[in-house]
Amino acid sequence: MKNITNVAEATSEIEELQFIEMTPACARDLTDRINKTSEDLAGMLQRAHDGKAWQALGYATWNDYVAGELKFSKQQSFRLLDMANIRKELAESPIGDSIPLPTKEAVTRELKKVDPAKRPKVYEVAVVANDGKEPTVKQIAEAVLEVMPPEAKSSEPKPESHQPSIKEMDKTAYLAIRSLGEKVMPLIKSADTLDECSTAQSYFDNCYAELKYFLRQVNTAKDRVVTRVRSEKRVEELKSLIGKKVESAHTTLIGKKDEIEGKEITLLKITGLKALIECEGKKLTRPVLDIQPIKEAGQ
Repeated sequence: MKNITNVAEATSEIEELQFIEMTPACARDLTDRINKTSEDLAGMLQRAHDGKAWQALGYATWNDYVAGELKFSKQQSFRLLDMANIRKELAESPIGDSIPLPTKEAVTRELKKVDPAKRPKVYEVAVVANDGKEPTVKQIAEAVLEVMPPEAKSSEPKPESHQPSIKEMDKTAYLAIRSLGEKVMPLIKSADTLDECSTAQSYFDNCYAELKYFLRQVNTAKDRVVTRVRSEKRVEELKSLIGKKVESAHTTLIGKKDEIEGKEITLLKITGLKALIECEGKKLTRPVLDIQPIKEAGQ
């Protein structure tokens, strides 16, 4: 197998480099260039990935290489690799010689959402709309609507769609993950190179990152539900005290003391989960959870 000994040679033979593993010297030179420049960053990163620079420098995986050598995150590295792949795809398409290739990650990120078969046409329409220059994200979105217009709405009423319950979605997700595992596990068990293991690890790292995002959404929803349930319970406790003085109140304001804290207040009205109160002649609105303890003054 041919080895690349310097970055200049690698730059002049990009296509060939995609199939050649780098020597440690070339990998170090290219890595230093990636960290020192912002020009053609996606292209250089793709050469490092395709040339297995991480193996040449002694790293077990691409993620380890990014964490140990580069100045950006692994997520950013994957976005730049996507950018390089889309640039290459456009360059090799029939319009490749007549359009400026995208140089902004935001543009390629928008293009990634487009059906690959329609991507060159969408980009061409967007370039034309921008007088032959690299289009903006907005122009890409407008070109998508022009090339792939949404289906016309039917005048016939649509049947009511079934919104699956959490329990149904839980079962569906479990079966999907189980099916994925059954398909991928034989490939993992048969992997006999570090590259194959690295690819599998990167794949599951990305899956795990997505799962963590959804778990955060679940926790946010849980906090919201807990607050609502507590607030509804507090509303029931407060209803009997409307028009009466409550001994004291506390605050959840950040950085300063609320003027109602520790003072007698009169409950005037409850709307939703908010309470209209009067404190020392002033009418104020506060969340019901801020009104405590729940007892009349003097008790």
